[in-house]
Amino acid sequence: MTDKYPNLLSKGTIGTLETRNKTVMCAMGINQSDKGFVNDAVINHYAERAKGGIGLIMIEVTCVDAPVGLNTSNMLVADDDKYIPGLTKLTDAIHVHGAKCMLQLSHTGRGSRRKITGHQPVAPSAVAMPYSFMMGLGNEEPRALTIKEIQEIEDKYAQAALRAKKAGFDGVEIHSVGYYMGQQFLSSTANVRTDEYGGNPENRVRFHLNIIGKIKKLCGEDFPIVVKLSAVEQGEDAGITMQDGMYYAKRFQDAGADAIEVLAGTWKKEAGMEDMPDSASIPSSRKGQGDAVRGMPYWEMKTMIIPSGKQVIVVGGGVAGVEAARIASIRGHRVSLYERSGQIGGQIFQAMAPPHKENMKPLIAYLEKQLSIHNVEAHLNTELTAEEIISRKPDAVVCATGVRPSVLPIPGFDRAVHAKDILDGGECKEKAVIIGGGSVGCETAEYLAEQGKKVTVIEMLDTMAEKMTNVARTILMGHLKGLGVELLTSCKCKEITEDTVVCELDGRERRIPADTVIAAVGDRPNDSLYQELQGKVEELYNVGDSACPDSIAAAVSQGYYCGRNI
Repeated sequence: MTDKYPNLLSKGTIGTLETRNKTVMCAMGINQSDKGFVNDAVINHYAERAKGGIGLIMIEVTCVDAPVGLNTSNMLVADDDKYIPGLTKLTDAIHVHGAKCMLQLSHTGRGSRRKITGHQPVAPSAVAMPYSFMMGLGNEEPRALTIKEIQEIEDKYAQAALRAKKAGFDGVEIHSVGYYMGQQFLSSTANVRTDEYGGNPENRVRFHLNIIGKIKKLCGEDFPIVVKLSAVEQGEDAGITMQDGMYYAKRFQDAGADAIEVLAGTWKKEAGMEDMPDSASIPSSRKGQGDAVRGMPYWEMKTMIIPSGKQVIVVGGGVAGVEAARIASIRGHRVSLYERSGQIGGQIFQAMAPPHKENMKPLIAYLEKQLSIHNVEAHLNTELTAEEIISRKPDAVVCATGVRPSVLPIPGFDRAVHAKDILDGGECKEKAVIIGGGSVGCETAEYLAEQGKKVTVIEMLDTMAEKMTNVARTILMGHLKGLGVELLTSCKCKEITEDTVVCELDGRERRIPADTVIAAVGDRPNDSLYQELQGKVEELYNVGDSACPDSIAAAVSQGYYCGRNI
């Protein structure tokens, strides 16, 4: 392995920090803290990544000034010494597995919401966030910080860095990307100050230079600092040019930053997400090129080759089946995959149909490429029966056969079409009622509302899209509100007639006109093949939605562990 990837697997350095290799797990918020405190969920998440062999883990965005600087209510916090014990447990759990870790420090600035913080947002200037569609509401105008307040926030960054050092972190990262305060100071459209903190690039970079200097003073010159920088913004609200980005990077380096994690982009309404490519961690004082790559857990398991491989049949070409096939092949098995449709990807095609899901499209090409480069024999338009599988005498069979629609025991339910049929391009008339307000139902509602349809979503529970992550759910609910979608929670469907959905809301009957009724009430595992093969093949696995309908991440995880176990 080291012969094949000599540079990647050689030791890396950021300032005085030495890592076991040059892979970096970049920060990504999981929002699992206990009101800012590290808990077992946070520890287990990062410890598991450290086990996989990553060189450096950037711990997710952590607030230096709660509550006003919070992004979500479950954001990690480091603005008080009371958080040090939990952070220490986290660093210990990572270090015991040989990885190093840095804590990403941030203030949300004008991106914060009064609903979460209880305060008006604060920012370099009284300029509202232009990409407020992302947060699902019209973001209120922030209050411009005074010079004294800015200096106090600089101190809070430095104090948080000192707490990170006391907790055992190997360095810190200053978050200056996206809708966070760091980028707001650097952007000419967000920062329209005319004092020493604004008016030109030299003044706009002052906030960062002061933070870097204060951290070095408190934590020592040998405590590594990384700056996560948006090197250029795009679009009509762009406030950082490429020239600005290069200037800022050079000033960070001169001030003592040991590395720069470079991204580029801005929040774009058309995409509904930040348009940014992969980042690279660049040792700023050593060379002008990327010297680290994003890493994911368990990449080192490619070395686990099995001398005498087994014959493995995988049934189903969705993410779970492809991942199981990929890992099994890497481990030295002879793998054949069978997909009854004419394409690899399974339910991803429906998942990427709603608005703002275009970022999922490359996953299809990725899955196809993985089968190719790992020599998995893929058979499309082929549906195997249990008898055919048994006749081929495989050593192991993986069932990844997906789902089948659920049926509700209500009169007229057979009149409903399924949400996935709509997302596949099925016809929908002008007035649509969607039964089921989970993620699929709500995303289907957005898909139809953007086509000009009048849409109502009814959900038995008291929360729409309950299982979505906080940020994704906030975005989606904001879009639905803006599109005029009627959302009815604690609402039970009683009957579907030719032109009406009869439901019960607040103890009263309500009749909703509908010329198209769409069922989005969840799916059942399509496990019939798995059941037929029980006791008839030596090794039998059931993974992904055919075991338990869940997220793409869950399906990939099940496929991965299945492949490892064969």
